[in-house]
Order: sequence, then structure tokens, then C-alpha cells
Amino acid sequence: MLSSSSGLQKKANDMAYLSESAQGVIDGFLYLKIEDEAHPEITPALAAKHRLKVGTFKIDAHGTKLGDRFVKKLFDRAMADHVEEIYLTIFEKHSDLIKMLNRYGFKQIGTKTNDNGTELVLVRTMTWEGNDLHENYPLVKVSAGNKYLLAIAPQWHTKLLPDSKLVGEGPNVVADISHTNSIQKIYLAGRSNAQYLKHGDALVIYR
Repeated sequence: MLSSSSGLQKKANDMAYLSESAQGVIDGFLYLKIEDEAHPEITPALAAKHRLKVGTFKIDAHGTKLGDRFVKKLFDRAMADHVEEIYLTIFEKHSDLIKMLNRYGFKQIGTKTNDNGTELVLVRTMTWEGNDLHENYPLVKVSAGNKYLLAIAPQWHTKLLPDSKLVGEGPNVVADISHTNSIQKIYLAGRSNAQYLKHGDALVIYR
């Protein structure tokens, strides 16, 4: 179960996401904050921009792609608030998380040193760069490739696309399993013309 809660009035721009296992154990926590100030404490310094700061990103990895689910949530917030970029600080020892963030376009642009040591500063701009679809996610370049409609049967819809579940569907319909949490989906189709799909084509999926 993934839930969110906003903070007090002075933290109206903050958002926290908490993931609980079926046994009620917390296995993930994501804290996000909207900022507009400069960051001289980072080397090299970051100029003032409208940013989304990832204050905390912690997961208990257990093979269900929960990390992907949290990445999806932070991008949802970035898009909703029209930020220019996303950034976070992270110690180099968290290599698996860094690798996952690199896959989605986060790049090291500097370091930040405090009493706890030196952290890497990773930034992801929210503008299209290069041609890698993963690194540009969730942006879509509609000027490239062909556009298609792709139907999905109701019994598979919410299992693959949990953020598009119907209002009448209860919260328990979204399970903590890999094909639900993952950003990249696998769709098996029997349509003969599916063979004409190419990398970079845009699909509009409808239930």
C-alpha cells in the first residue's frame, strides 16, 4: 500500500510517500520538497531555479520494483509542479540506487560536504535531451515516430497501469508486485500489425 500526506502549513510544498507491506511493516519512504533558492553549499554552486528536492529516498528492496514505483511518484510531482529540474544528494555507497537513478537521466553535477561526509549531487533536468527514452522519462517527444492506439482489457489494465485505476476500484486492487510497480512494461499482443511498431513510436493506451 502506498500512501501520501502533506505537511503543516509551513511545509505546504512538501510531500511524503510511505509504503507499507501486507504485514504493516514500513518498507519505503520518499520525501519531496519544492524549492526556488540557490545552493552555494554545493560544489559547484547551484543557481536559483524552480526545483524538486528529493529529501529522502529509502526502500527495502525485495524484488517488487518498489524503487521504480517511487521514481514514478517523484516524476509525477515534478510534472505537476512544472519544475525545471530534480536534485538529490546521496552517498556513493548506495550504488544500486544511483544506478537506477542514472537510468532515468540523473547525472552527477557536483558534491556536498557536511559533518557526515561527502555526498554526490545528482540532477535531472526536465527538458528533452538526446534520444534515450529512459533518460528522458516521463517526457514524450511527439514530433518523432508514429502514433498508435493500444487497447488493454479491463482485467489487465490496473495491474499494469496502477495510476490509471478507476475511481470505483478499491485501494487493494494495486498490489506490491513487480509488473505493477515497474515503469517499463511488457505487453504481449496478438495483433499482426504490432510488428510495425518501432523504437520511439508513441502509444496511447486505453481501457
